[in-house]
Amino acid sequence: GLKNDLNCFAKFSYIYETDIKKLVKEIDFSNKYKDAFQHSWKKLKKQVKYAKINELENFVIENGNNNYSLYYTKSKVLILDFCRHFRNSFSHALTTRKQGILFINDKKGVKNTCLGFVNYSDAKQFIIEIINEYELRAND
Repeated sequence: GLKNDLNCFAKFSYIYETDIKKLVKEIDFSNKYKDAFQHSWKKLKKQVKYAKINELENFVIENGNNNYSLYYTKSKVLILDFCRHFRNSFSHALTTRKQGILFINDKKGVKNTCLGFVNYSDAKQFIIEIINEYELRAND
């Protein structure tokens, strides 16, 4: 379950809405969240890939069938889109966790815009690093 993650993921949602949402380019993110970008994103990036909405309609989550495990539609930049889809999935109670895997689902109406999973500890570390960097700047 995600009970232990509620505070952490809620903080991330706030940071997304007040800060990350305004970013436009990957360099904007990497300048603001250096640790998250340089450390955790490298692991997460290998797990995500863009897909078209019609591809997600017929998508079946199968672990180990290919190199990627999380697919989502393109809007801006891979890292910013991950943050958006994760925030939406969590905020709409579509995120679940089982045996070290974090399942992320995002929808626009009835259509999936994000579907799949990532390694839980990789995602959690990414989010914690974002929170830590945000809070450091807030205390300056």
